[in-house]
Amino acid sequence: MKQNKFNNLSRAFALTIVLIALFLIIVVRSYAYDPVPGLDISIEQIPGGKQMTTKTDRNGEFLFKDLPSGKIIIKLIQPPPNKIIKKDVKSSLTKDSKTYINVTFTLIDNGHDSSTDGKNKKVEITIGPKGGNISGKVVYPKLK
Repeated sequence: MKQNKFNNLSRAFALTIVLIALFLIIVVRSYAYDPVPGLDISIEQIPGGKQMTTKTDRNGEFLFKDLPSGKIIIKLIQPPPNKIIKKDVKSSLTKDSKTYINVTFTLIDNGHDSSTDGKNKKVEITIGPKGGNISGKVVYPKLK
């Protein structure tokens, strides 16, 4: 009888471990992203209209350094068609009072619906009085 209880507990424990492992695999894969290299990103200062453009690198990342204070629009130039663009913007100030902004654009497949093309492809932000940098990335989710 004790052996039977031990076997049942062992099976339950093993099953629990397998379920936890499967859960972790699903969670980790669901938050994984693929970079979008070679996509043009521009910034435009407002007012003044001074523009700068760069491309995302092989990791889907971009950087604009040593920007002056003021309002800036960050924009994806010609994002892939049929994508919904989700934006995440984080801002922080350093000890030297410079503004550091990180922007993530996530391109989510929208099938063949082109009505969303071009929407949400820009972000307006404000750089503090001491200037700052804008960094970011453009990604696709690995899983739907």
